[in-house]
Amino acid sequence: MSTPQSAAKTTTTTTTKVVKTVGSTPKKATGVAGEKKQINSHKNQRLSTVGLMKFSRGRMFHRRAIWRIGKWKEEQTKLKETQKKTKRSSAKRKEPAMKKKAIGGERNGKERSVRSKRFPRYYPTEERPKKFRVKRKRFSQHERRFRSNLTPGTIVIMVAGRYAGKRAVIVKQLKSGLLLLTGIEEAEISFLRRLQNTSDDD
Repeated sequence: MSTPQSAAKTTTTTTTKVVKTVGSTPKKATGVAGEKKQINSHKNQRLSTVGLMKFSRGRMFHRRAIWRIGKWKEEQTKLKETQKKTKRSSAKRKEPAMKKKAIGGERNGKERSVRSKRFPRYYPTEERPKKFRVKRKRFSQHERRFRSNLTPGTIVIMVAGRYAGKRAVIVKQLKSGLLLLTGIEEAEISFLRRLQNTSDDD
């Protein structure tokens, strides 16, 4: 006879068999629900079975940034070469920190070790601001462009300024980007001025 206490203790176990079919592959565990998939932008997609791709070779070249990697490698090789050259030159020019100096007198020891480069005698009390180098060219170093028809000897009419409406002759083009003009004898105007190439017209 089974008592109610012994019936409560007994447990039933069920087993499940997994049957694998031919060609079936086990599914990989998916990520956390709600997590966004990382899209690989470097891959190209095939649009048809013929071999038509979504992006061209040139487009993929820029998407993979191969041009940037090539430039970076070239810069690294140049930098290494310059570092090697500087190391060789510094090794040749390097002077010892201490050098011996002859001193007169019988009781002075005849020689004394002195620093080849002395320490500075005075130090600034405040730190000076560092000067940052600007890669841009100065205004004086800018390239000057003139119109093809503004050549020496051509007659122009002044559009703006003190001599507006008067004619002048171009003498030459200056490096500063200005034009050197002179007046016409027939018009009884004698002036030699430097003006911008935008303030005159043919």
